[in-house]
Amino acid sequence: MSFSIVIPVYKNKTLFLQNLAHNYRFIKKQQVIVVDDASGEDISEAVRKKYPDITIIENAQNMGFARTVNIGSKQATGDILILFNSDVKIINDFTPALLQRFKEEVNTFAVSFIQIEKDKTEVGKNVMEFSRGLPHHNRSENIRLGINAWAEGGSCAIRKDYWDKLGGFNELYSPFYWEDIDLSYRAYGQGWQVIFDPRIIVEHHHESTIKKYFSQLFIKEIAYRNQIIFTWCNITDSRLIFQHIAFLPYHSLRLLLRGDIGFTVGLFKAFMKIFAVMKIRGESGKVRKLSDQAILKKLNNNL
Repeated sequence: MSFSIVIPVYKNKTLFLQNLAHNYRFIKKQQVIVVDDASGEDISEAVRKKYPDITIIENAQNMGFARTVNIGSKQATGDILILFNSDVKIINDFTPALLQRFKEEVNTFAVSFIQIEKDKTEVGKNVMEFSRGLPHHNRSENIRLGINAWAEGGSCAIRKDYWDKLGGFNELYSPFYWEDIDLSYRAYGQGWQVIFDPRIIVEHHHESTIKKYFSQLFIKEIAYRNQIIFTWCNITDSRLIFQHIAFLPYHSLRLLLRGDIGFTVGLFKAFMKIFAVMKIRGESGKVRKLSDQAILKKLNNNL
C-alpha cells in the first residue's frame, strides 16, 4: 500500500518552507506533490532547488483550496491520498497506523489525526448535527479512537479509489471551508466511514494562512455561504428541507439585528450558485445509500 501526499500552498512562503524542512524526513520516501496556488512568492523555485524529487504544480491563477487539491490529486499514484496544509508540522511517523487502519477496515474512507493547536489544545475529532435548519459542527468531547464527523482537508488520509469515485472535493466551496465536510458526508452516504486515530499526531495552527490574507468579514460570509451550499447539495430529507427553508429568514433577521450582515450576504452568494448546486444535488441523490437521518446519527455520535 503506497502513499501520495498533496500539499496545497498559497503564500506564507516562510512558514511553508520551514514546515517542509521539518516534515521531509517523514515524507521523503513517499510521492510528494506541492501545488502552488498562484502565490507569487517563488515558492515553486525554492522547492525545486532543495527537493528535486518533489513534484511541483503551478496554478496559472488562484483556484482556491478545493480545486487546488483536486489538481494535485490527479497526479497522485498512491493507494492512499494524504492531505497536508502548508502550515502542518508532522510530529510522528504516520505510516504504521495508516497501513493498519486501511488494511483492516475496507469501509474506511478516511483517517484523521490529532492536531495540536498553537495553545497546545489537542483537536481533530468532531461531531455534527442538524438543528434550526442548518448543519452545525463542534469538537468532540473526547479524542479517543472512533468515528469522526469528517476528515479535515488540511490533515487527513483518504483511500484514493474512494476519493476518485466521489470525484474529489466539490469546487463550489472555493476558496475555502466546508469542502472536506461535504466530501465526508458523501462518503458516509456510500456506507463508508471516517476514523479518528489518535496515534497520528501533527501540529496544525488552524487558519494561520486564511486569517493572514483574508478579511474577517469575507471569511464569515464564505463560511455562511458554504454552510448553506452544503445543505442545498446534500440534504434530501423532506422534513429537514422544510426546516431549512423555514429558518432562513429567522437566521438572517436575528443576525442582522446583532449587526452581523455575514449570513445575509452569504445567503445571497449561495443563491448566485443555485444552478450549479441543483445540478450537483440531482447527481448525488441518485447514488446515496444511506438516508440523512442515518448519516447524522453517526456524525453526532461522541464515542
